Amino acid sequence: MPLLLVGSYRTGEGDLTAALARLAACSPVRLALGGLSATQAKALLRRAATGMSNRAAEALAERAGGNPFYLHESSLLLAGEGEEQALARIPQGVQDVLRRRLALLAPTVTAGLRLAAVAGREAPVALLLHAADSDADQLLDALEAGVTAGLLTEPRPGTVRFSHALVRDALEGDLTRLRLARMHSRLGRSLIALGSDDVAAIAHHLLKAAAVVTADAGPAVHHARLAGEQAVRRYAPQNAETLLSAALGLLTDHPAAFAGQDATLPRVMLLS
Repeated sequence: MPLLLVGSYRTGEGDLTAALARLAACSPVRLALGGLSATQAKALLRRAATGMSNRAAEALAERAGGNPFYLHESSLLLAGEGEEQALARIPQGVQDVLRRRLALLAPTVTAGLRLAAVAGREAPVALLLHAADSDADQLLDALEAGVTAGLLTEPRPGTVRFSHALVRDALEGDLTRLRLARMHSRLGRSLIALGSDDVAAIAHHLLKAAAVVTADAGPAVHHARLAGEQAVRRYAPQNAETLLSAALGLLTDHPAAFAGQDATLPRVMLLS
């Protein structure tokens, strides 16, 4: 009697090399299952949570990256606690599943993925190599394992991107404040060392680090000023206000970090 066997598996979970090799002799049909489209994702969300705004539907669909389980869990969080919580928090079910997946990876791989998560949804490999506290081969092995496990993609040569923003959020969310600040410090200083002209990214990392790593307070204020001026030129005054307010907060909260420096000029420029 003819027999149809259908199986599914997630890339990177378990060693299926031997099983797939045996099945190869049967010439199986292999179908790669991708995520839902943006339209399908928003339709799924609206079925589970009526009355959702377009802004929330678009943000959650992009964050979930088309993963039906992530979308379902996000819709439950939205229905129970509202849009702001759904956009700010990671659904508990998603966090539990991701922790299980990460537990299957070597600690060095998880450490590399956490650094990439702090760098952002997408990051240049050169930046991660410069900022890593491990050797280059170890970090490259970690990124490669992330790609194999489906957690990362390679949108362009020399760049890695998280498949789902929720994966990045979960990796970053499990870090202590101290570890997170240290990683932000390494990333900000690496951007400077590599000659990056992305002052907004430098300011972001150093401002996040300066609350713990006081040595970053001075460079954080300097780059926040530059990024604020850039934001004004680009007609984004709200971004400029956020950056300059954070810089002014550093000047106020960490005066010792500016001892011996002329803090009057940056203070005047911030207030203006």
